Amino acid sequence: MSAEEEGFIRSSAIDSLRRLPLDARRQVLPSLLSILFNESESPVVRMTAFWQLMSSEPSMGVVDQIVNALGRINNKQVRSFLYSTLRDACEEGSMRWC
Repeated sequence: MSAEEEGFIRSSAIDSLRRLPLDARRQVLPSLLSILFNESESPVVRMTAFWQLMSSEPSMGVVDQIVNALGRINNKQVRSFLYSTLRDACEEGSMRWC
């Protein structure tokens, strides 16, 4: 299996979490944070993990961890995606922590 195929499968698996009830999604937040901060993980998988984190209505503590890590994220694509998603969510007022 190629790295691209493996990344697609991992991303799809993370995306499938959206079908779980909110309580169940919140139980995997630590795992999603671990994936997000793993620099060796593919950018697509990391961005999918972030998207699922945000759709799980994270606590302010989780959002703080992400915001504080923005400067340490080396991949420009991931960093830009995180920044623009957080910015847009705050501008729309769609997140309670903004």
